[in-house]
Amino acid sequence: MANQTLSVTEARNTFLKLVDSSDEVGAKYTITKRGEPAAVLLGVNEFEEMIETIEILGDKNLMMQILAFEQSDGEMKTHSVDELMGEIMNELD
Repeated sequence: MANQTLSVTEARNTFLKLVDSSDEVGAKYTITKRGEPAAVLLGVNEFEEMIETIEILGDKNLMMQILAFEQSDGEMKTHSVDELMGEIMNELD
């Protein structure tokens, strides 16, 4: 679902509906005040995924391990999170 923009008044009048629909994958609402973006409403799953991504990107050691894992055979590959986590856990043992 694409990002939708609503005024504070529209958001207030439909708040329960917005909260209920925020569980939909990718549902995001930008709430404006006097025509300017003032807040964002998104589902808890989307929020937790964003926080997890920020934490991973902010962890220099983890990013180095991911990069080393990706370059281990000279080719860039796509790996599942389970594969990456397994490799990281092996490194920690």
